[in-house]
Amino acid sequence: MSQDLQGFRPLNEIVESIKESKDFGVSSWDQRENIPFEITPIQFLDFAQRAIEEETQAGYVNALSNVKRAIECQLDLLLCALGQHEKAQKKRWSFPRKIEFIKSVGLVAPEILRKVNKARIHLEHEYKYPRPEEVKDAFDIADLFLAYSSKFVEKKCAEFEIELREGESGVWIKFDEDKNLFEIAVPEPRSRKVVKYIVGEKDENYLSLLKTYVEFMMQL
Repeated sequence: MSQDLQGFRPLNEIVESIKESKDFGVSSWDQRENIPFEITPIQFLDFAQRAIEEETQAGYVNALSNVKRAIECQLDLLLCALGQHEKAQKKRWSFPRKIEFIKSVGLVAPEILRKVNKARIHLEHEYKYPRPEEVKDAFDIADLFLAYSSKFVEKKCAEFEIELREGESGVWIKFDEDKNLFEIAVPEPRSRKVVKYIVGEKDENYLSLLKTYVEFMMQL
């Protein structure tokens, strides 16, 4: 739902200006204190490292399983940060579906993660031993993915500013990941008022704002 008041710029126009500007300004964010899972992605990756060091078939099987768990746990944490985890649980999103979603908001190119999933399918559905080099490659991919996306897990953005026109006050954007909605505060120079728009997931502007939010977070 959005608030569109007569005499003020329509929401679609504001979102288009936000997409074109990308001139990020002052931000407000907090360090995440807790995560909603008992085992973390880093811990799963540590389990995998120890199993690889065994240099046995059983060790490589365990390592690949834990590499996949590390990646999927990180995906779920990202879905939490993007307001999608509850929906993903209800609709039982698959591993590939989660990857496709984070791709859709510009977070990561999923091809490298698909390589890990392919190796996991060979193990779990075709019952083939993974090759040592295949497991080590999967571990490196997971390690890079966790490092690349760690800021979303470690930081929680309260709000950020985007300057739409030079010399004008910026537009403030706040994302509530628990309610899965955006609040946009737009100063109107003529009236000297601040107009607020609420954008939920069903709004046509939601995905554009989520992509902008991801782009902003990647610059922190």
